[in-house]
This record gives sequence, C-alpha cells and structure tokens, in this order.
Amino acid sequence: MCHATESEDGTSLNVGDAVRVVEPVVVYHVPKKSQGVDLNGMEGQVVGDARQFKGKEISANLPWKVQFEIQPEEAGKKSTKFFAHLEEHEMERIG
Repeated sequence: MCHATESEDGTSLNVGDAVRVVEPVVVYHVPKKSQGVDLNGMEGQVVGDARQFKGKEISANLPWKVQFEIQPEEAGKKSTKFFAHLEEHEMERIG
C-alpha cells in the first residue's frame, strides 16, 4: 500500500522518491551478508522503473528498482549498497 498521489501513468512512485518497505521481503543477494536480509522497515531510494525499456512499455513482475544502504557494524568500515526490485504495494513513499 503506497501512501502517495497518483502520477499520470497511474502509479504513485517516481524515480528519485525515498521509500520504506512495508511488507516482509527477503533478499539473498546482499554483499557481505551470508544469510537473507529482510527489507521490511528499510528505507531506500527508487532509482529505476523497469516498466520502460528503450522507450517501449514492457510488463515487469517487479517494476521498481530501489537502492538500499546497510551501515557497517564496525566503525571505519564502508557501508554496503545494493539494489532490489520491488512491487509498488511492498513500499510507501516517505519524506
């Protein structure tokens, strides 16, 4: 459930929006993590819309590409950035 106003194409998200995941979504491709990471409650930024490819509309199962960043547990280490593809109902726009 996304809490935002709809845009011209019927969605309520845009590239550049800050979002928070509002449903349990576990991903297994996060660098430096040997187990799955539950994205529920995490905040990220929409960086892509997979419903468009080279100017043509396509059907994408998980249309929104979102970038997340996990802060390191130890001081002095770099944060870990990764991407996940999500459905609109799995997140809400924030800020």
